[in-house]
Amino acid sequence: MAFDVLLLKESNIRGIDTNSLLRMYHLAQGVVTHADSKVQRDRADRTAERVRAELRKRNVPFATGH
Repeated sequence: MAFDVLLLKESNIRGIDTNSLLRMYHLAQGVVTHADSKVQRDRADRTAERVRAELRKRNVPFATGH
């Protein structure tokens, strides 16, 4: 399931509820941290950035872990 997050497209983000976005963000961060493949880490990092941007647009406070 965690790798499904990597397939998230920017156009689909707007229709997703905030709680789901937060879960997706944390899943993507887990992939960034634990994936063996650099390609998977890079995709997860881009996905996490897209989700972060959407959460900022919605003024949702969240811990980034950075």
